[in-house]
Amino acid sequence: MYRLAPHIHACLVGDTPVLLDTAEGQYRLARGLTGRHLSAFLHNEATTRMCETLAAAGLVVPAPQIDDRQSEPEKPRYAHHQNVRLSQGWALLPFALILLVMARSRVRRLSLQRLLETLHDEATRPAKLKFGRISEARIAAAFCLAQRVLPLSDQCLPNSVAASRMLRLFGHKPTIIIGVRLPIAAHCWVQCQQRLIGDSPENVEGFQPILAI
Repeated sequence: MYRLAPHIHACLVGDTPVLLDTAEGQYRLARGLTGRHLSAFLHNEATTRMCETLAAAGLVVPAPQIDDRQSEPEKPRYAHHQNVRLSQGWALLPFALILLVMARSRVRRLSLQRLLETLHDEATRPAKLKFGRISEARIAAAFCLAQRVLPLSDQCLPNSVAASRMLRLFGHKPTIIIGVRLPIAAHCWVQCQQRLIGDSPENVEGFQPILAI
């Protein structure tokens, strides 16, 4: 049995295998023989020889016979962004802005691999409600307002880190999702089950999840 190496995440966009190498902090396409073998691996159809070839390339590692593959996140079916009432977010706006500034600093300071490790640790830590419970809608409204105060274009990763942090502090269980599409482009967003927080379906449509935390 083999599994993807700890620093490798992969998905199929159509028939094309796409890799996220967190150690290198980069995305790339798997082409040629490696691409065909990786495609077979992602379809659970790889032979032992194929897996050995992928292992030699550093893409997979031997693993116990346990199915620990990450399930694909739910497809979003609702977005608070579409029905947001901005008046609900004013009280939380200062907190959202502070978390955004902190998240941007965190993303700049840490390598992608280290950042994802800390986010995974936070996601798996037993939940402790830091404050009274506040609805997803109010948090989404606060981040919609924050986007009007701070320029957030091309800042989807720190924006997601900040939104996820606020959601956890107020008793929710968010998932940060990184998706890819061709030609190579990536986007990051936050969901609570099938509900998008601070993003719109149009922005995430067409991105295939490659990593969820």
